Amino acid sequence: PNGNTTHPPAKFYRVTTNSSEMKRCYCLVCIFALCVISQVGGSHFRGGTITWTPNGNTTHPYKVLFTFKLGWRRSITYCDDSVITSKRLLGGGGSWQCITGCSNNQTVSSAKMYCTSYSEIEDWSQGERSFTHIFNNNGPFTIRFARCCWISSLVVGGGGEWSVQTSGSLVVRKDTGKINTPPVSATSPIIRLQLGCFYFVNINMNDADGDEVRCRWASGTDECGDICNALIGATLQQSPCVIRYFANTTGWHAVSLTLEDFPPPPQLHAALSQVPLQFLIRVDDVGQNCEVPLHFVVPTPADGDCFAVAPG
Repeated sequence: PNGNTTHPPAKFYRVTTNSSEMKRCYCLVCIFALCVISQVGGSHFRGGTITWTPNGNTTHPYKVLFTFKLGWRRSITYCDDSVITSKRLLGGGGSWQCITGCSNNQTVSSAKMYCTSYSEIEDWSQGERSFTHIFNNNGPFTIRFARCCWISSLVVGGGGEWSVQTSGSLVVRKDTGKINTPPVSATSPIIRLQLGCFYFVNINMNDADGDEVRCRWASGTDECGDICNALIGATLQQSPCVIRYFANTTGWHAVSLTLEDFPPPPQLHAALSQVPLQFLIRVDDVGQNCEVPLHFVVPTPADGDCFAVAPG
């Protein structure tokens, strides 16, 4: 159904039939076409996140820069080295909507992205993009990207709806004298685990204001669509953020977290903002002993190390 699909050479046959047989043939063609269209427009989402930074000035004090990352099925959102080099916009459709803080669920941006990585074997493409939006007041606001469908191969929630949502406020903080900046995470979009082993999965979190950052399971369809609590049997430590999980089921598992920042005491202990983090865990039976530790060679960076990368 797209320019990257290859087909075998066509074979032609001369067939003589009556009108009733022709009608049955047309029906079969229509059924086949509907199946192909359904498959093309079907399950393709592989998770994502969005965060934001206040970017106001004297003319537009409530201007915000949003940055999102999304993952898609590569056979639908095709990416290769040439696409990355050309910086062509890609996307599985849909848009980011302003749910609160604007009027009438205003569209603030398309969900198209610039591809940054891909896998031919596992059929995924991932990318990111930034956009700005000017609010009329200091909020609070909620921005959401919701649609259907997650990849069908998920153990829980396959083919279900997704929802990626962030919330915050542009009120100047009393303790810092600035508008709040929400937390960010550099967690890998795919985490691979071995069947039959117990894991502590560390979720890296950082906050530019130095606030305490906690994670929690996303809750409700607005925050996590149809993949709420989809990692069966896992438990969560909020700060530092750690998922404890015994990998007892092979396949793809979706994880949906919400990151929140809290001001230092004696400030109120209500979250200042919410940032989504949705990623995939892949569990495989590789036939190895769980007690064999991983050995990192020098100069492997320490866990939690951060590195500055110049644009371009």
